[in-house]
Amino acid sequence: MDLRLKVAGNCGRQIVEAAILIHDCLGAGGKLLLFGNGGGAADAQHLAAEFVGRFVVERGGLAAISLTTDSFILTAVANDYGFERVFARQIEALGRLGDVAIGVSRSGNSPNVIEATNKAKKQNLKTNRSFRQGWRSLRTGIRHLRHSACSKHGLHPGMPHCYRTLLV
Repeated sequence: MDLRLKVAGNCGRQIVEAAILIHDCLGAGGKLLLFGNGGGAADAQHLAAEFVGRFVVERGGLAAISLTTDSFILTAVANDYGFERVFARQIEALGRLGDVAIGVSRSGNSPNVIEATNKAKKQNLKTNRSFRQGWRSLRTGIRHLRHSACSKHGLHPGMPHCYRTLLV
C-alpha cells in the first residue's frame, strides 16, 4: 500500500486537526515555535524553513521559528539554567497568545521538550506534539494533544512530510 494512503488512513484526523491549529494560528498573525533534539531538531529546522520559505507553490512567507538553531542561546541557557530549560526559556521569551508550539520527540520523554511544552501551556500557547513512543509522560502537560496514531505503524519518520503537505 502507498505510504500516503497508510498515513491518511491512520493519521488523517490528526493531520486535519494539526492543519486547523496551524491555519488558525498563522491566519490570526501568530507564529509557530518548533523544537526537538537530534532528529527532532533537524525536523524542527526543516519545517521552519518550509514555512518561512516555500514548498511546491509560490506563496508569502509564514511565521515559523526553530528554537534549535541559535547556538548562543542554547549554550547560554543550558549553562545558566540547565539543558532541560533550553526550549522553555525561548518559549517564555518568544511565545505569545495565539502562537503554536510544536515539539518533535522520537521518544516522547525528552525532559527539555516536556519542559517547553509545559511552559507553552502555562503561557496559553497551543501545542501540537509529534512523537513516537513514551507519550504518556507528556500527556499531562499538553492542552491540545496530537498523539500520532502513525506510531504503531512505524510511520512517524514521515510526519514532517505530513506537516509540509499542509503548506501546499
